[in-house]
Amino acid sequence: MSGIRERMNLLRGRPSAGPEQSADDAVREALRATEEQPAADALPGGSADALMDATTDASPDGSAGEQLASGWRGMNVRTQSNEWGDFLLRRIEYELDHRHGEHRLAELAEAAPALAAFHPAQTDGPSPDSMLFLDLETTGLGSGTGNVPFMTGLGYAEGDRFIVEQALIRHPAEERAMLHHVQRKLEERPYLITYNGRTFDWPLLAGRYIMNGMGRRTANPLHLDFLHPSRSLWRNTLASCRLSQVEEERLGISRKDDVPGSLAPAIYFQFLAD
Repeated sequence: MSGIRERMNLLRGRPSAGPEQSADDAVREALRATEEQPAADALPGGSADALMDATTDASPDGSAGEQLASGWRGMNVRTQSNEWGDFLLRRIEYELDHRHGEHRLAELAEAAPALAAFHPAQTDGPSPDSMLFLDLETTGLGSGTGNVPFMTGLGYAEGDRFIVEQALIRHPAEERAMLHHVQRKLEERPYLITYNGRTFDWPLLAGRYIMNGMGRRTANPLHLDFLHPSRSLWRNTLASCRLSQVEEERLGISRKDDVPGSLAPAIYFQFLAD
């Protein structure tokens, strides 16, 4: 997830840690990202109009709550609350004419009917309003019970906009609130879109609901995992079927200042330690 490249020390509202404080050279380099993430209003096609003041939380009753460090202001992050607690949420709205790589977001409506081939027995095929895109950043790369999703990325169509959300937990106690937020989105949209999610993201997420004492709360989504068709199409023509490779070679998307997912756990653990 490209959002992991954002400076975790900036989010804490204080300067970068010195080199002697970093876990290793790779983590130091990741934390010294060359530029700050622009505000949502500065992103092409993006809008933060739906957000409240970036430094102020609002509880469900509308009352003022926690004041976040000023480092969050430029990224339009707020504290999101529900019955399970709090977590941090960044939400950006894109117009459907927004172009990402070689394609406009509006093209999703044109492509969706063909995705019915994933689940031919379903009478109601995929549509933009019925699809939820999901990606996780986790504290480890395995599938064990101690692997915690600390950041969840969600994407979905809503009216004439496409919404991108990034949910972050600042400590393990906030995980249940974030999981509840994801659960609500899953209940609203029956089709789950991932890349390697059938093997990694979805089993891990379902297990976390059980580990957090929330029971088998997860919906039973109709999964569309694009890793497998990507391999079928391009395993002999691309050097790799990693998502970043497919994005660059087939979708015209070039990631900027991206941090490899393998470094995400170390960066997050340093964030917790500081």
